[in-house]
Amino acid sequence: MLNINGQSVSLDEACVIAIRHYQQKETSAAVKLFTQVLDLDPAHPRALNALAVIESEKGDYAQAEALLDRLLSAHPAFEKGYNTRGVLRLRLKRPADAEKDFLKVVSLNPDFAEAYGNLGDLCIMRRQYSAAADYYRKVLSLMPETPRGLYCLGKTLLMLGHHDEALRTLDAALAIAPEYAEAYLAKGDSLRILGRYAEAVAAYEAALRYEPDSALCCRCLGIAYVDTRDIARAQECFLRAQQLNPGDAVTATHLGTLYFNMERRREAVKTFLQGLQAATSAEEVSELSLALGNVYVSTGQIQEAIACYRSGLARNPGNASLHSNLLMAMHYSAETSAAEILHESIAWGNNYAEKELLSCRQVGDWPLKIGFVSADFRDHSVSYFFEPLLAKLNRDRFEVYCYSGVSSPDSTTERLKSRADHWIETFPIPDDLLAERIIAEKIDILVDLSGHSNGNRLRVFERRVAPLQITWLGYPGTTGVQTIDFRISDAVADPVGVSETLHTEKLVRLPESFLCYQPPADAPQVASLPLLDNKVVTFGSFNNLAKITPRTLTVWGEILGKTPGSRLVLKSRAFADEDVVSDWHKLLEDHGMRPARVSLIPFVLSSWKHFANYAKIDIALDTFPYNGTTTTCEALWMGVPVITLSGDRHAARVGASLLSCIGLNELVTENWHDYVARAVQLAGDVEQLKLYRRTMRERMLASPLCDAAGFAVRWEDALLEMLAETGLR
Repeated sequence: MLNINGQSVSLDEACVIAIRHYQQKETSAAVKLFTQVLDLDPAHPRALNALAVIESEKGDYAQAEALLDRLLSAHPAFEKGYNTRGVLRLRLKRPADAEKDFLKVVSLNPDFAEAYGNLGDLCIMRRQYSAAADYYRKVLSLMPETPRGLYCLGKTLLMLGHHDEALRTLDAALAIAPEYAEAYLAKGDSLRILGRYAEAVAAYEAALRYEPDSALCCRCLGIAYVDTRDIARAQECFLRAQQLNPGDAVTATHLGTLYFNMERRREAVKTFLQGLQAATSAEEVSELSLALGNVYVSTGQIQEAIACYRSGLARNPGNASLHSNLLMAMHYSAETSAAEILHESIAWGNNYAEKELLSCRQVGDWPLKIGFVSADFRDHSVSYFFEPLLAKLNRDRFEVYCYSGVSSPDSTTERLKSRADHWIETFPIPDDLLAERIIAEKIDILVDLSGHSNGNRLRVFERRVAPLQITWLGYPGTTGVQTIDFRISDAVADPVGVSETLHTEKLVRLPESFLCYQPPADAPQVASLPLLDNKVVTFGSFNNLAKITPRTLTVWGEILGKTPGSRLVLKSRAFADEDVVSDWHKLLEDHGMRPARVSLIPFVLSSWKHFANYAKIDIALDTFPYNGTTTTCEALWMGVPVITLSGDRHAARVGASLLSCIGLNELVTENWHDYVARAVQLAGDVEQLKLYRRTMRERMLASPLCDAAGFAVRWEDALLEMLAETGLR
């Protein structure tokens, strides 16, 4: 017995009083009383357990664990002690030990709801969302109206992609606890994914109403305002979140991205750099490095981008997305060799390789199930070349599944969806769940359309989820993924005997071209040759700035210098930013091109206006070492000849592939000297330019480049050869 304030109480009663002190934040009084209990009973379970909790919260994890070991040695059936130690071991990042403790709890007491909740939390950490949902359902079976249990289940269902059920579960939590801000946040997340942006705003506003000083609530509301294109309110929310939590690197990422999308790149860079100074975790550093690197790419500062990506990877080597962006940037750089790109690609594949491969079966019966995986089933370059194949694939041979990671669908998305046999929305389903779904659907052939571009699912391919795995179209080089069997190309883009050593996949070369272009339905008619009115020749490039290297600018300056009075037109989204325009005028002048001879055109939303801009140029100049693809096809469709330089890797030979496919080999050059000479010679040949203008569309339509039916047959035949070669068919 203990004497407290002149009253004699039992040790258990003393513990109750001590816990009351602790709950009232009178920690010293609580510790003193628990210590008195232990003086009388050194193995008292409740006192040891409570003191362990207090020591853990103080950060003295070693002392906390020692107290719990002492407790469980004396009382091996005290389930609360195992639960407390499991929570401690999670903090110590020992999940396997924590799991043993939680499982011990439920073996001792199958009705211990808190332990099931902890097991669910552990599964969330491991991204085992289905198992987590089962544990949270167990919690609710024991405590049916527990708001936190409903919240945890709802958030897990959100991660599983079961959005309708998630919303019902979260609404149930809110019906019991109407001021539950976390539940409103999760509800907002689910509504955002469903594209119900106005409702998401309302959910986040409710969360902020109940927690007005929460930086997280402000940030989430800002993200929702971005979805609804209410840029002013989004900025206000992000700035408020920064005020509430100045060191929040995640908010810096979102605010900087907002500035970037507002064409305020200098403010974006400043914000990202400030975020990097405040970032404490490797994940925060990598996300900010990714965002900052992307700004540098958009303005053509490739070496800065590469350095930024590498810096982020040094801090967080496990960030696959950051590593993919590094690889993409390396393709733009004239200072990076093909061998270096191969080496980095193999490193990516090795870093994220899965130890357990999932598929070991043969392909099924006809029609074979073929799955296409992309985040670009929208108004995007990939769709311009994918849609012709999708429309013409032989449905007696192939049943088509499209795994779409598009976050904001558009009219192109809907059109592609109507052409697919099965359409599966994969945004934002985690890689492991997508892999399970592809396995369950027994896909025979899985085709990657992204490579290392944004939104890729290469980590799904790493798991060998289909008997035959292929990459094609969306990326100009090897993926480095050992479980991708083949890469589809052609003999011009990847010459026989030259390109094999640059790939981990086996190359399959289609006859004619690896591309099939779908001409735009809404392009204007070909305009007359601008040279006739301007009396001077106008060169142009509508490729993104990342492709325009210093060496390219030097050569373009030489071309303008050798064609008196000539002009250059460049078009880029970044030119909506006055700072970028100023920087680029200076850069161009440093390469001999005075501002008076250069027009910098910003991005336009209208497809018709975009194509109409080709009426301003006589000759298109391709970029190097990363050629244009869509831009080349668009220029040609508008009657504008494209001069290209053929290089030592796929990215540098796509121009040659396209031009040779339509019989314009005379526009393909092999070195800088010939590139300049050909541009200068063509600039002086008005009749040839007029002929190109007049006949280019007919030439394209009559070529294999626009023969969708023939391309589909060639593509299908190549698949059958791959199946035969691998013994799958």
